[in-house]
Amino acid sequence: MSADIIVRKRLIISGKVQGCGFRHRIRDMAEQVGVAGWVWNNQNGSVTAEMQGTEEQIKKTLKLVENSSDLIKIRKIDVADIPVEIGDSGFGIR
Repeated sequence: MSADIIVRKRLIISGKVQGCGFRHRIRDMAEQVGVAGWVWNNQNGSVTAEMQGTEEQIKKTLKLVENSSDLIKIRKIDVADIPVEIGDSGFGIR
């Protein structure tokens, strides 16, 4: 698989990811790296994000977010590959 291939992933992120600015940080880092998608809080305390970019861009975004604050503690990420949304751009908070 080429490093330039665009993929889209749905991530369910668990840990200390609510009440710590996580959604805003993930949006800011995704925009900085060039990842498209969105993020929202789930009622159970986890966060769902859809991220579209290269595998490397998605990994870099998550690493930047995790290292951006001592308040954020990612304990688990469940990842599912989902279809790419052609023309998706920007990163939103839902």
